[in-house]
Amino acid sequence: MSPNQHTLYYLSTDRGNGAEAWKLACGRKIDLELIEPRDLPGLDGARVIVDADSISRRDRERLVNSGRLTVVAMHGYSLEEAEAFLAERGVVVCRRLTAELFSAL
Repeated sequence: MSPNQHTLYYLSTDRGNGAEAWKLACGRKIDLELIEPRDLPGLDGARVIVDADSISRRDRERLVNSGRLTVVAMHGYSLEEAEAFLAERGVVVCRRLTAELFSAL
């Protein structure tokens, strides 16, 4: 799978969050594709929204620092300590998956 420049990719292992993200994106006419960690190797250059609670802290740090992908947004309850770091890099940070996250993109 190679990334489409007009598509946002939503990284999560939580099917409920994936369904909610897809619904929120459709409501804003955003082309969103749901992906899991196993899909990442084929997505160099992709713009990704990350469900931080569904992947390990180590994997989150790797994603942000890899340079292979562009993390445009991240949501999760465990991001307090990383919020300033992510915001400095232009990443939209929210505690929950909401319409506001997509509006901020």
